[in-house]
Amino acid sequence: MADSADTVRIRRQTGKKILILIATGTHRSLTNAEIKEMLDERVFLNNIRVVNHASSNIANLSFLGKTKRGGSRILVNSDYMKADIKILTGVVESHFMAGFSGGAKVNLPRFNRQR
Repeated sequence: MADSADTVRIRRQTGKKILILIATGTHRSLTNAEIKEMLDERVFLNNIRVVNHASSNIANLSFLGKTKRGGSRILVNSDYMKADIKILTGVVESHFMAGFSGGAKVNLPRFNRQR
């Protein structure tokens, strides 16, 4: 995480606000205690907004179209879609059902709609 001076410089240069969007997929939201353990304290000292993605909150999802095969609606987190810069982090590990977790698919399905 950038230091305080870097954070202020980023905000001033870009004119953009910083949002940390936690990619929960269809899992439960992280608690405040879990978020504080996960993120650097400078996030909170600089009042950077931290939000859990809520896949059931259809009001904060953007419709991108439908899949070619089957016509399923594609709905993705609106905050994620509005971002000019997206920085995704995570780990790649084995998953008993999906084969692997994380990596290139960190943005989808983690910012999508539960259905």
